[in-house]
Amino acid sequence: LVAFAFGELQSKLTETKSGVKIGVFSTKAHAEKELDFALDIAKRSIEFYEDYYQTPYPLPHSWQLALPDFSAGAMENWGLVTYREAYLLLNPDNTSLDTKRIVATVIAHELAHQWFGDLVTMKWWDDLWLNESFANMMEYVAIDALQPDWNIWELFQTSEAPQALQRDATDGVQSVHVEVKDPAEIDSLFDPAIVYAKGSRLLVMVRALIGDDALRSGLKTYFKSHKYNKSEPTALLYL
Repeated sequence: LVAFAFGELQSKLTETKSGVKIGVFSTKAHAEKELDFALDIAKRSIEFYEDYYQTPYPLPHSWQLALPDFSAGAMENWGLVTYREAYLLLNPDNTSLDTKRIVATVIAHELAHQWFGDLVTMKWWDDLWLNESFANMMEYVAIDALQPDWNIWELFQTSEAPQALQRDATDGVQSVHVEVKDPAEIDSLFDPAIVYAKGSRLLVMVRALIGDDALRSGLKTYFKSHKYNKSEPTALLYL
């Protein structure tokens, strides 16, 4: 995914321990302090993922851009992640914990995609879960590590898990892996209760079964073997 943007924007910048430049950008209609929370979460998320995946972030910078008119919640364009304003900016002096958790998990989700989806992507849309299910799980893994006092897994159990169970009980519901024979079928794959919530729930079970050490070792090998390329589930599951 590639994006570019121009306009009268304001920004806040910082840098990770490994030297990756991190920036948050918005229109000047917002107070500068509304960029601070996202800047902190983005910086620490990149640092966490580099350590967890044992794979460096492959670009010199990671820009986060708040858009005043954006139909999607966020989009993981490589190096320039775009967000709906409500999912990136907040007033640190007047924001609930629930809102902070939502904004933080959205940022962590999109930055997880810089590896799952951007550095390595699925060979074809059948395996969209390789991008979305992993990113959905990793947003919780990351925020739990960054803000353990938030008890973020409670949000997973009260939001993602019931959503997946309710949708999965519907007759004829699609599976996590869906064979796609025609590009016209692609939009129908993005069922948040299945490819996001159910897929991530399955991966949480896998993580609990094999343990973090084995998962991290497998992901390191996976990214090293398939970076800047496409992949299929067998390349990951048989590591």
